[in-house]
Amino acid sequence: MIAHYDWPGGHEAMMRLGPAHGPVVVMAPALFEEANRTRAFTLCVLRALAARGIGSAFPDLPGMNESLFPLCRTTIDAWRTAFAAAVAAASDHGARPAVVASIRGGALLTGAAHAAGRWQ
Repeated sequence: MIAHYDWPGGHEAMMRLGPAHGPVVVMAPALFEEANRTRAFTLCVLRALAARGIGSAFPDLPGMNESLFPLCRTTIDAWRTAFAAAVAAASDHGARPAVVASIRGGALLTGAAHAAGRWQ
């Protein structure tokens, strides 16, 4: 399912998989060219979690994938802010525990996100 989240710079898409209750894993993608090479692997992991009854979310970040935010205006701080907003939205603003997972450079984006746990 495609959901959305809002951050101070706009409105972004977020893929949601698995149940809409219980804990949720929010994945921070690899960055730049690595994002292209790891996207299918990342979605396989999130689908496997969903098959085991664990919810997950995979947000588009500003300037990436389907985002309408101009890539030339994107900064690492914007990505950090947007990712924190995506975690808040995926966890129903704290109603569900969120675990943040990241691949490679995505680990640089997770620090501001409120999470019950982290896997990097």
